[in-house]
Amino acid sequence: MKIYKSKATEFTPEIEFDFVKHRLSLTGVCAPENPVNFFDMLNGYIEEYKKDNKVLSIDIRFDYFNTGTSKCLLNLLKDLKHSGSQLDAEVNWYSDKGDDEMKENGEIFEELSKLKFNYLEYEE
Repeated sequence: MKIYKSKATEFTPEIEFDFVKHRLSLTGVCAPENPVNFFDMLNGYIEEYKKDNKVLSIDIRFDYFNTGTSKCLLNLLKDLKHSGSQLDAEVNWYSDKGDDEMKENGEIFEELSKLKFNYLEYEE
């Protein structure tokens, strides 16, 4: 069984990638000093996962993310759709109830990545 976990820090989200449950979860603030390195790590996990799996659910529940994260996240999502890996991925995009800006960010990612997004609200 493969599970990768990383606790949240001040600038990085909690990561849980469970190969058995076919779920990658990112929760918290995502503003790493070097977003390319952070997302290269995630891409490495995904490449390993794709070897034996065909479906993936991604839960994204960011309280905040910066511009560097935005670009790297978009690249990651686009790669999932266009990598030729036949990986059927969908995104559960969480936003605080009433946070229209966060929901709109998800809609932009959905449009640009062409992945299926589900929009879920929560209350703090």
